[in-house]
Amino acid sequence: MSVKRVTVDILPRSRAIRWLAGSGAAVQPDIQARLLGAFIVPLSSAAMGLCTGVGLKVVAVARHPEAVFLWLIGAECLIFLLRAGLDYATARAEARGRAIPLDAYCALGLAWSTNIGLSAALCFATDDPVLHVLAPAIVMGIVSGVVMRDNGAPRYLVALILLCSMPLMVAALVDNEPWFRILLVLVPVFVLSTILKVFELHQLYLAALLAERASERRATHDALTGLYNRAGLMTALGRILQRCGSERFALLYLDLDGFKAINDRYGHAAGDQLLQAAATRIGAAVPSACVAARLGGDEFVVLAPDCGAAEAESLGAAVIAAVAQPYDLAGGAARVGVSIGIACAEAGFSAEDVLARADAALYRAKAGGKGRWAHAPARSEAA
Repeated sequence: MSVKRVTVDILPRSRAIRWLAGSGAAVQPDIQARLLGAFIVPLSSAAMGLCTGVGLKVVAVARHPEAVFLWLIGAECLIFLLRAGLDYATARAEARGRAIPLDAYCALGLAWSTNIGLSAALCFATDDPVLHVLAPAIVMGIVSGVVMRDNGAPRYLVALILLCSMPLMVAALVDNEPWFRILLVLVPVFVLSTILKVFELHQLYLAALLAERASERRATHDALTGLYNRAGLMTALGRILQRCGSERFALLYLDLDGFKAINDRYGHAAGDQLLQAAATRIGAAVPSACVAARLGGDEFVVLAPDCGAAEAESLGAAVIAAVAQPYDLAGGAARVGVSIGIACAEAGFSAEDVLARADAALYRAKAGGKGRWAHAPARSEAA
């Protein structure tokens, strides 16, 4: 199953539509945003729905020139024009970093389904055998198309299905032909099967999103500590470097002092336990805006946006103090220190350049006695 990416900034504002948008599963906000993207079908799909619905009503007008069908055609065309205008407004809003008006998308979808359901019921009420065939066929085709959408909001899709199909049951119930009562059995069976399929496909869609998220996390996060790995760090660093002309930052390269001795004395399991505890302390010692990563072994990196040399020194001192506290390991109590190399933002450097400069500063810190920080020289000083 392909998973398309649609950016949705906020949950619907209306409580009723928020309930319809809910999947019934407790998921992370980024997954919820992807699920909400299922509301926004391509305009081409909306155009196909317009052609189908208007086509049925055009046949009805040709055979029974009644004003109600013309009004329904006008209403459906208006819904489509509003949808096209909403797409335009959404594109402009996204360009300005504003939220997508998700409530409006949902309301237009419900209005269109209501139009289809009423049209099918009125066609069926004409006692025209041609419309008796076309109306149920159109409804079944549209409902089948609704089922095959990306099922991010099953309650919303169920609402669309019921609005399309239930008016047809009412028309069959009040029709003078008693044989049409069979639709009171066939339509509910069809609707129930489609609703079950909606929830089945929703579970598959949700599983695909969660699997993709897990795969992305494995690619960018360290399995032992849960911090970013080198790939995740370089991605974050690359994004910041693109804005380096207008944003300052500092990169702190950390190496634990005395870790090898602990690992040799207590074993690899205790070493892993210490690395996990050290990673937790590093993450807690830095602001939430910082990116903490483990590059491998006992080497860590902290990427601090909006951070100059003085702030980086304070940050380094906080990390050194946090890491230096004793650790209660399976083999006994232990202590390690940490040395830090600091590189601040300079235009013209690549991500690898910044990392290499911080690494060089780390060696200076270790050469100076460990348990301390050292700055990488500025480009002018290095030259």
